[in-house]
Amino acid sequence: MANHDHCNHDHDNNCCGNHQHQEEEFPLIHLELEDGENLDCIVYGTFDFNNKSYIALIPDEGEEESLLLYEYEDLGDDEMDLKLIEEEEFDAVADEFERQFPVEDEE
Repeated sequence: MANHDHCNHDHDNNCCGNHQHQEEEFPLIHLELEDGENLDCIVYGTFDFNNKSYIALIPDEGEEESLLLYEYEDLGDDEMDLKLIEEEEFDAVADEFERQFPVEDEE
């Protein structure tokens, strides 16, 4: 499995400073996908479940409703190893994510 480096986001110097940037709250990581494509993702959150660590990522550009879940291992020095979640485990991991990160309904 490939290692994926964390990247820090520097926002535009012309920012008015009257609001918070999502990037200030959530770090970005750069993914190199198996097909050679690159994808920057916002780290939405991490959680432990059944003695494994998981990470929830949202692509920085594209569909806002996309959410990527991976098993991960922190390798230190701002590096991590991401692993695909086994098909038979995915539903349970997704349910645990929803339990730990409940979405508030917009009214």
